[in-house]
Amino acid sequence: MASASGGGPTVEQIEGRLNRLEARRTAVFNVASVVAVGVLTTLGTLGGVWLGTSQTADAQDARADEDFAREQRIETYGEFLGAIDTSYALMATWLPSEGLFYARPMGVFDAPPAETYAEIVASLPLVRTLSGRIDVIGGEEVARDADQLAAQLELSAEVIRWILRCNNEKAGTTECIGPPSATFLPPGTPEGSEPVYFKFLEDREEFLRTATAQLNLPNS
Repeated sequence: MASASGGGPTVEQIEGRLNRLEARRTAVFNVASVVAVGVLTTLGTLGGVWLGTSQTADAQDARADEDFAREQRIETYGEFLGAIDTSYALMATWLPSEGLFYARPMGVFDAPPAETYAEIVASLPLVRTLSGRIDVIGGEEVARDADQLAAQLELSAEVIRWILRCNNEKAGTTECIGPPSATFLPPGTPEGSEPVYFKFLEDREEFLRTATAQLNLPNS
């Protein structure tokens, strides 16, 4: 141990130096702590602002997506209704009525002119294309109704195709001397069962109801 005679620092001097060093470290730590708290507070504030802005942007994006999907559905449903109405209007005159469907030989029904039949055939791809689009954007119920309507029109066109053939190259064959029900209803179908095309107008109304409800549109 150094003595007080000048041979080295005394214990008191050493302790004083250590105390001063400790005081400086404490001061530096306190300043650093204040700075750190300030930085964290700023970052927290900025983080809150960013989170709020991000959530608002996400909500706006989601609403924009919903609005876009709704507009796409309205446009596609309208195009589909126009397409099926055009197709059905071309066929309606040539489809056997319910009573004659079971009683009258297919070969004696009037057949459409070749040009009209060509228009009928040409109307079907658009119906099926739009039905497929509805499968993607429409949801299960609307897609089911659209697919059913497209299938009804395809069957209707097939009935007319057979009538046309029975007026020409198939005249006198087994299929043509029997009623349409013998060809277009499965064996064992109960008497009086309807072919699906008889339900076209009813199912069109069901599609319209389902689509209107989905889009929250007022009922017409």
